[in-house]
Amino acid sequence: MTERYCVTTDQFWQNVHPLDRPRRCVQKMWDESTESWVPAHFAICADEGCRGCVPRVATHGMLCETCHRKVIDGLSRVGEMVVHLRSIEKPAQAIGERVSTSMERSILIPDTWVAADGLLEALGAAPIPSTENIEQAKARTDRAVEAWADVDAIVNTREGAKRAVVMVRRLQTAIRRWPDSEATWRHVPWMLCPKGGQSCGRSLYRRAPVEYLDDLLVECVNETCGYAEDYFEWVGKYEPVLRGIIAEQDRIDGKKPRRWHAERARVSDECADGRHDECASIDCSDECHVRRYSLYTIPKPLHLLKEAS
Repeated sequence: MTERYCVTTDQFWQNVHPLDRPRRCVQKMWDESTESWVPAHFAICADEGCRGCVPRVATHGMLCETCHRKVIDGLSRVGEMVVHLRSIEKPAQAIGERVSTSMERSILIPDTWVAADGLLEALGAAPIPSTENIEQAKARTDRAVEAWADVDAIVNTREGAKRAVVMVRRLQTAIRRWPDSEATWRHVPWMLCPKGGQSCGRSLYRRAPVEYLDDLLVECVNETCGYAEDYFEWVGKYEPVLRGIIAEQDRIDGKKPRRWHAERARVSDECADGRHDECASIDCSDECHVRRYSLYTIPKPLHLLKEAS
């Protein structure tokens, strides 16, 4: 029996829209010099820009193990995503996009509804009529997902595997553009765990509230550590340290120094000495400043404006 490779390595993806086009699944090998997994190459490969040319073997029909897991996970989440997309009725700007404000949008239906229809199309179902409500849209999506009960049989064909990969790609795009919730975990760069130090490494994460009235925390994900602190208290302690680390990294990378919010407030040269010792920040206790342009802009103290008038 001839060995089959993952459908993502086929040539027909060149004629598919870039948003639906997946990344080729290639095998990886352990590199002793860098102590990391790197893409594998054929012995005759001489292309320095090659990102890996040994295709990954298909283990579930026309899909590799990774793609198969993504499809199973996608089928369990696509129903909720379609309902979420249909609940957004205003064609608002999606996250990560830049839209010109010099003209009004002429699209008659929301972008989210188009994305929901795209997910159903990938599943082989008809689009949702604009007259259907949320409950009807959910029922239609549930029926489309039920048709994929025997996933292995569907992805055993080239067309079925292609549809499954496109469904995952469109689901990933929808999650990125219209997230239905805040990311639970966000990595805190550069900072070591205050409790474990080098033993924990850079293992700090910002954990969003999971349930109503939960706290926003900074936690160490090292199971043997257990460090956790209120996010706002942590920022008050370690923000200056993090700024210094970022500034030093920018200097090493040759980037221009960043202007932090507190540094954007400037002191007026005409301001009387001794009255405004904290004018360089937004915490100045004197209320004589006029902020005309932004919260951090201090053109001239109010008492000097009164004297001039």
